[in-house]
Amino acid sequence: MDTEIELKYLICDDLENTQLIQKLSNLLNELDANTSHKQKYLNNIYFDTADKALRHLDIGLRIRRNQDGESEQTIKTSGTVVAGLHQRPEYNLPVDGSFPTLNQFPEHIWPQGEDIEQLQSALMPIFSTDFTRHAWHIVFADGSEVELALDVGEISANGAFEAIKEIEIELLKGDKAHLFSLAERLFSQMQLRPGQSSKAARGYGLAFGQEAIIPSFHSAVIQLSPSLTIIESFISGFSQALTLKQQLVAAYIKEPKLELIKQIADVLALSRHGLWLYESYLPQVQAQDLRSQFGEVMQDLTWVESALQLQELTTVTGNYRKKIEYSQNLLSELKGKMQHFPSDAEMQAYFTSAKFNQLQLSQLALVMALSESEDSTVNLLSFASEWLDDGLVRLQEAISLEQSMQERQYLQSHALLIRSLLTGYWFGQLFAGEERSHFRRPWLDMHSGIDELENLCLLRATLQQQKELPKKLVNWLENKVDNLIQALEHCRQVALTIPPYWH
Repeated sequence: MDTEIELKYLICDDLENTQLIQKLSNLLNELDANTSHKQKYLNNIYFDTADKALRHLDIGLRIRRNQDGESEQTIKTSGTVVAGLHQRPEYNLPVDGSFPTLNQFPEHIWPQGEDIEQLQSALMPIFSTDFTRHAWHIVFADGSEVELALDVGEISANGAFEAIKEIEIELLKGDKAHLFSLAERLFSQMQLRPGQSSKAARGYGLAFGQEAIIPSFHSAVIQLSPSLTIIESFISGFSQALTLKQQLVAAYIKEPKLELIKQIADVLALSRHGLWLYESYLPQVQAQDLRSQFGEVMQDLTWVESALQLQELTTVTGNYRKKIEYSQNLLSELKGKMQHFPSDAEMQAYFTSAKFNQLQLSQLALVMALSESEDSTVNLLSFASEWLDDGLVRLQEAISLEQSMQERQYLQSHALLIRSLLTGYWFGQLFAGEERSHFRRPWLDMHSGIDELENLCLLRATLQQQKELPKKLVNWLENKVDNLIQALEHCRQVALTIPPYWH
């Protein structure tokens, strides 16, 4: 049995195969290492039962045949995938013919009581992958060995096809740092994004017609168990956020939407917030460097808030469009502001850029480093409660019932409210669901209300720049702001009277 440790990246460049091969060859020739290249054609047939019994067991089964006619049967069992890093136990055995023989694999890989003979009798081919692999074997001075593979071909199932165009960097033995340094070199040469889904996962989707679920940022984005240690909880939460970010990027690459960029920015904020919460338990220099990288990328995405506000104000189905049409000059100016933001193509390129990929690789490096570090004996629930208390106390001081709140005060308190909500996203799932939802509801309503208030402030600022102010629009806008402040006042009074769910 071997455990694969490999980074997988999907290639987003529109380069011909010969250009890709030349790029990779040139890159590897620059290494202080010995490299050798070979090319082979691989045909893989994946097997399962009609009801996906193996898939439900998180087991992948295939027969691979090479260009020399040699066949091998492989089982891959449950592993981990974080930001393109795949770690999964793998069992390889020679096989005669083109059909797998399950009883040749070790017994311990099967769940207790699993009827292997019944599984064997129900096996059938589900899909296939056919690709050419260009593989470079790299031996570094310290004895570490890495294989870099370029796979180009297709997945096929039931007459449907999906292209394969990806790079895998697998650690054969030695120091994992070589995986990361090699990935960094690749980032500088081509547009890539982490391959979150394996060829097998994509094949199942093709075979069974499964539409990819569009992910979303929601209250259960991080789910922690009270039994986790401090370091385990950080690794789990940080990895979950990283996985969601990758899913959101994949969704954006497929179908660009402003809302997806906003959710990516939200997940970045959530991840960076985790570095602050767990600061005392993280490698100081590595964590500080990562926070700086987060800051730079988040700064690149700050425009999306304004873009969404303008989209809400100008879209035909928006809440404000009919009122704004009182002034065509205002509508034209608002639409004109939209032209200054990055295009869909520019953002797709950004999410496959060296800068964005480097951030994700640095996140992954921190997770890997922590998995090999000493842990803390601090109780997770106590740790979480202290941070939840801290966020609530700061918020209560800023918006206490003893003071009156007007437009300016609500806008100023928004950042503090968001920080408190982010802490709740990290730790909320550790506590009772019904009480948690009851507590968070008015705070989330207040967050949404201040978002709307910011929209109205943008509209008012743009309106005040007009030479002629439409009276109907001015009156409507002031009434809208007044009503919104009243609604926020109600949310504030309710929120401050509900006892915390973590006590």
